[in-house]
Amino acid sequence: SVSSASRRACSARVMAIAADTQRVYIGGAFSWAGGQPRSGFAALDAATGEVDTLVADLAHLIASRPEDPFINLAIEQLYESALVQEGLHPNPAQMLPRIQQLLELTANSKSAG
Repeated sequence: SVSSASRRACSARVMAIAADTQRVYIGGAFSWAGGQPRSGFAALDAATGEVDTLVADLAHLIASRPEDPFINLAIEQLYESALVQEGLHPNPAQMLPRIQQLLELTANSKSAG
């Protein structure tokens, strides 16, 4: 669960909550959460209540470069990783080619920049 301090750390009402073993996802009419700008969606660390920067960084990437091939791969990987954590993924080995692609894209962007 998220601490009461974290629940009060949104600029407006939270209308939806979902969770996995690592994150609590909130949606609503807020413009910031956890002291950071978040436009209606935030992911919080389930243990600490701190804003999860991975999801925020991915949202920024979607807004700034929507055609980036990393986006869909990362979203699929996050989803399937949550399935693995919950013991619900039928065949985790199917994720390996995507993980390879993510590593290649990351390495290429690091070497180019």
